Amino acid sequence: MRYSKKEIFSIPNILSYIRLALIPIFVHVYLNVETASFHLISTCILAFASISDFLDGKIARSFNMITDLGKILDPIADKIYQFTLAAVLMYHYPLMGIVIAIMAIEDAMLLFFGYYVYAQYQRHIPQAKMPGKIASAVYFVFTIFLAAFDLTGSIVSTIMIAMMTILMAYACMSYGLELFNYYKQGKAIGNG
Repeated sequence: MRYSKKEIFSIPNILSYIRLALIPIFVHVYLNVETASFHLISTCILAFASISDFLDGKIARSFNMITDLGKILDPIADKIYQFTLAAVLMYHYPLMGIVIAIMAIEDAMLLFFGYYVYAQYQRHIPQAKMPGKIASAVYFVFTIFLAAFDLTGSIVSTIMIAMMTILMAYACMSYGLELFNYYKQGKAIGNG
């Protein structure tokens, strides 16, 4: 599929490119933290990436800049960013491994079962549901705090990771139930 220059260089898509470009920079800075100024730099990178994630969708909807490329690029940039961030934070916070596992389960479910439901019944979940939006917002806020401050082994970090885990698990179940309902509806229509 070919995309026009207008699509490729739309402001929301440029923000997604920047978010992708910031990933290796964040990883390098965070893993080589030696001073408070490095912590500040890695936190600023995270904050900018999180704000750009919010802004690209807002700009696309507000100024009618939703593109086919953006529909593919934005979720890919989000997933790569979220997985990388969780994996890097796992270096100091091993419990982030649980968050990664839930992300992997949700993404596998949406990819494989979601594709099956769509292929069979032409039904798919709209891009973002409220439980997913809440889980993502909490994830971004908490991960910024975990990156900004050395909370290794603290009760605060454990509570933050537990809250992220619960909200992400709830979002995962919510998407799973919706997909299952679409599957049942499609099957009933197909047999009707």
